[in-house]
Amino acid sequence: VFNVHETLVAQTPSSPAVPITLLSDPQVRAVGKVREISPAVDTASGSIRVKVGIPDTPAGMPLGAAVIGTVSARSVKAILLPWQALTSTGGEPAVWIVDPSSKAVTPSPVEVLAFDSGIVVVEKGLQEGQSIVTAGGQLLSPGQTIEVAGAKQ
Repeated sequence: VFNVHETLVAQTPSSPAVPITLLSDPQVRAVGKVREISPAVDTASGSIRVKVGIPDTPAGMPLGAAVIGTVSARSVKAILLPWQALTSTGGEPAVWIVDPSSKAVTPSPVEVLAFDSGIVVVEKGLQEGQSIVTAGGQLLSPGQTIEVAGAKQ
């Protein structure tokens, strides 16, 4: 059983195999496979419990021994947004994009990689430098003009 930070669980592992090493003797090794990921986040630590099964446990690795598990995950370019920024268009996830000159909003579809505690991990659909609405989006309609909080007039 491993406690993994919630942002790491959102990443896609490059292999389902989990190399396991005995903490007290790194020469004792095994290969496990993720068998369960808890749907709940521990609010105190921000971690998720991940259970790894080891089908061929070596004799030197007794039940309850302290071990180290290693997982390689692919690097992901993503943007973290507050969950309030998410809306939908045509039943798909979207965010409101703000036109810099007119201040009019337009819904824009996005691809969500993961939902974490209070945030949405957006993998595709946004460009660098775009301004988006992060609060109050449920009150907007396409083409509506808005005032940007904190913007210089």
